[in-house]
Amino acid sequence: MTSSKSFLVLDVPEKAVEDSMEEISRDEVEADEEEVSQDTNVSIERVEGMEKEDSEEYLKTKEKNESLNRENKNLKDLLESLKSKLEELHTQNTRLLYTNRVYENTSLNERQKNKIVEMVSNARSVDEARVIFETLQKTMASIAEKTAPKSLSEAVTKRSSVVLSSRREEPVSQQSPTTDRWAILAGLKDK
Repeated sequence: MTSSKSFLVLDVPEKAVEDSMEEISRDEVEADEEEVSQDTNVSIERVEGMEKEDSEEYLKTKEKNESLNRENKNLKDLLESLKSKLEELHTQNTRLLYTNRVYENTSLNERQKNKIVEMVSNARSVDEARVIFETLQKTMASIAEKTAPKSLSEAVTKRSSVVLSSRREEPVSQQSPTTDRWAILAGLKDK
């Protein structure tokens, strides 16, 4: 038995062979990448024109950058929530401050104090609480100053001066008997 082997020889340019080999290697790399990413859920990027060490360093840096971006976003969210809580606490502390100032104010009566405290308690911001407090305190204080004396000694002095001035005796002059009679009836003159 003789066997004869025959070869088929084709004249293929080298460029075509290199292109096909490169295409085959790309397809194999892509298939391997898909297989690895499906197996380990790892994302591998092709970095063309880089050496292996540089591409690994690039991928590590990119992963670190993504991690830092996620951490940055989480910290920004945390900062926003803390900022809103801090503003809320500042508003509550301001309300308490002005409430204490109202209760320490001795020139206001209890009804006025309660009205001011109620209005300050409903304030939604620090500035609003300050404006409400200052405005209502000035308004209530000016009303209190006009209607009532500030201290007990002023009240006694004011009333007694009115009473004393009306009871002062005027020098006796020649008056008519009718005037004398009216003065006796009014209690201005003794008999």
